[in-house]
Amino acid sequence: MAESPHAAALKMYDGALRALDTKSQIYLAFLTITMFPAFGRLAGLELPLIVRAGEMALFMGAMLSFTICLYPRRGRRAENGLFDTSLKGERVAVLLTEVGETLDLGPNVATLHDIYRVKARAVAFGIVLVALYATTVACSYFL
Repeated sequence: MAESPHAAALKMYDGALRALDTKSQIYLAFLTITMFPAFGRLAGLELPLIVRAGEMALFMGAMLSFTICLYPRRGRRAENGLFDTSLKGERVAVLLTEVGETLDLGPNVATLHDIYRVKARAVAFGIVLVALYATTVACSYFL
């Protein structure tokens, strides 16, 4: 039996959201591991305060961006859908058993898309900040 397009879209968004969360966790681990050695060496270079403050701002912005991506729930909420936070678990279970009759998965797919869009924007912004941070750290060694 072929899978419905809505069910396939739900699976696709589930995988994409998990991938964004995994990327955020990897970048957070990278930043945490490299923070002390990089800042220790930069402190020994006796750079101007404005350069150190800029590098710290880029670092903290990237950390914040990836942490925001890991927040459990953001984006538009579907009313009376699978992702409606006002529904109790029992009601969601009933909705899932009535998938063919009363539950339209379209709004649920739209909700997942909104969540994906918000998370993807946070990860993209964090990656840009990490690139700027790495560039400024590398340039600091040449100053």
